[in-house]
Amino acid sequence: MKNLKNNVMEILVDMQYEGYELENVISDVLNHGCASGIVGALTYYSQTRKFFIDNMDEIFDLYNEYIQEFGGIGFDLDFNSLAFFAFEEMTRIIANEMEIDW
Repeated sequence: MKNLKNNVMEILVDMQYEGYELENVISDVLNHGCASGIVGALTYYSQTRKFFIDNMDEIFDLYNEYIQEFGGIGFDLDFNSLAFFAFEEMTRIIANEMEIDW
């Protein structure tokens, strides 16, 4: 999932350049989700569609791992929901690796 992780990190770093603190962005994503609008790079359907297409294989791998570990998931399997899911889960992984409390 290296490509997906790099794409998520790139978006998070870009948000830092826009003036956001990395820990605050990660906390907002993990506490409120992408649907809250915190991630400007995933605001429009065209953006989530591109993110999904660019990372499709890794998103499905992440989704399947999640299902195997936790069971069902409470959303429809459309590109928008899967893009948000993948971004949020990868952000959670990054936060854990960086030992960021959220």
